[in-house]
Amino acid sequence: MRILEFILELIKLIKVNFHNKITWFLVVFGTTLISTPLIERIINAVLEKKFTLSLTESNDVQVGLWLIGIGLFYNLLTNYFDKYLLHIQTIKKLENNSSQDKILYKKFLQTLPSNGSVEFIKYHDFHNSFALDNLRQLINFSEEWINAEHEFMNQELETLRKNLLEKIQHFVYDSSMKTYSIGDGIQTIMNNRDEDWNLTQVTQDNIVLLNNYGNNIYDLHQDLVRIGRDLLHI
Repeated sequence: MRILEFILELIKLIKVNFHNKITWFLVVFGTTLISTPLIERIINAVLEKKFTLSLTESNDVQVGLWLIGIGLFYNLLTNYFDKYLLHIQTIKKLENNSSQDKILYKKFLQTLPSNGSVEFIKYHDFHNSFALDNLRQLINFSEEWINAEHEFMNQELETLRKNLLEKIQHFVYDSSMKTYSIGDGIQTIMNNRDEDWNLTQVTQDNIVLLNNYGNNIYDLHQDLVRIGRDLLHI
C-alpha cells in the first residue's frame, strides 16, 4: 500500500462516522462533572460563612476539564482531517485530470499538427485551386472531435478546443459549398462566369471568406498548442 493510501485509511480510522457525537458526549459529560463540584463549592462557601461547615470535594473538576479538553481537541483534529482529506482528494483529481488531458493533447497534435492542413490554409490563397487532400486533417478533426471522448478536463483547454472545432466546422462547410471539383481531387473557387482576372463579386467575397478562415483557424490552433503545453507542462 502506498504512503498516501495508508494516510487516507488512517484518517478514516481516526474519524469515525459519529465523531461529532463523541465530541458532544465528552464536552457535556465533562461539563457535568465540573458543575457538580462548583455547586458544592458554592454551598461550602455559604456553610463555612454561616455555620463553619463544609462538604467533601472531589477531583471531578479536574477530570471534567480533561474530558472537555480531549473532546475539543478531538473535534479540531477531525475537522483538520476533513480539510486535509478534501485537499488530498482534490490533488488526486487534478493529477488524474492532468494525466488524461496530456494523453488527449498528444492525440490532438497527431490529428491536427501545426505543419499540416492548418499551415496550408494559413498560407494558401483560395483564389488558386487546391487539392482536397490538403484539407483532410481539418475534415477528420471536424468529424471525430465532436464527442465527450475528445473533451479536455481543463476548462480553459476545453474552451479553446470548442472554439477551434466550431471554426473548423464552419470552414469545412463553406469550403465544400463554395468550391467546385475540377477532377483528380482538385477544387477551385471559380465558377463558369469567372475569368482569372475578372472575378464575380460573389467569388471575390468567397475568396476573402476562406482566406480569413485560414488566418483565424491557424491562430486558434496555435493558442491551443501553446496554452496546452504550458498548462500540462509538456
